Amino acid sequence: MGSRAKRSAASLHPDIAAPRRDSRMDQRQRPLIALFGSSAPNSGDSLFDLSYRTGRILGQSGFDLMTGGYRGVMEAASRGAHEAGARVVGVTMKIFKDPPNPYLVRVVRASTFYQRFRWLVDRADAYVALQGGMGTLAEVAFAWQQLATGVARRRPLVLMGAPWRAIVSNWRVNLTAREREYAYLSVVDSPDEACAILRDFFFGQTSRAARAREHRGEQSGRK
Repeated sequence: MGSRAKRSAASLHPDIAAPRRDSRMDQRQRPLIALFGSSAPNSGDSLFDLSYRTGRILGQSGFDLMTGGYRGVMEAASRGAHEAGARVVGVTMKIFKDPPNPYLVRVVRASTFYQRFRWLVDRADAYVALQGGMGTLAEVAFAWQQLATGVARRRPLVLMGAPWRAIVSNWRVNLTAREREYAYLSVVDSPDEACAILRDFFFGQTSRAARAREHRGEQSGRK
């Protein structure tokens, strides 16, 4: 798993304008998953518990985690991943006064929402979104646009839970996005399903060469 993970994590970042490069991020050994979700749930809430299980399963499956760094879904997932031995990075905002959650091994302090989005989207090797609010929707939309326009190379964008299934159904009716652009979204019902998609992409039979061919095909299809 080690060499495969190194190759996959290192190969997914195109040379595009991004936050200042940081060797501590580039030299990681495990794929880094950005997890998006609400800051609202508290311990004991069903969404909090789901987030904890998601983070724990991600950590147990060989992934590191990056979140917005605060409470709610972010804290629960960070705790689960941390307890499973994963490295957890939090991307916080200088304008927010809340302290980061205690399960982070590194905190990145962004100056603007756009800079925060760039960290979460450009530096991640894949994305998992749980239920959230406006911020979560913006993060998912930004990641989806990066993938669909070819600015970011193909990688999983996994939306978990019935709320996302309803949202994507609504998008299909009301947005002008083309059908092929929905192929960049995977909607699942459980952490196990999400991790299965990630494990197959990074550690399964899908080779780097096959992903490169797929990327070239997407680019030629847009011409």
